[in-house]
Amino acid sequence: MRSVLEAESPYRVSLLTEAGLQVMFSSLTPRFSRRGGVLQLNARAVDDKIAVGDGLTLVPSVSA
Repeated sequence: MRSVLEAESPYRVSLLTEAGLQVMFSSLTPRFSRRGGVLQLNARAVDDKIAVGDGLTLVPSVSA
């Protein structure tokens, strides 16, 4: 599992620099979209959450 995660990071960085933020996030899941300066995640939620201050931290996960 560690080798998968170690290989994933350079791939994501490369995708980000070559294709941009929208493509990189969309490659993680089609539920991500970006409109203007807003990154949106289409998920089941009861309330909208607005990231302020330090923003939103995304944590890699290998579980499905």
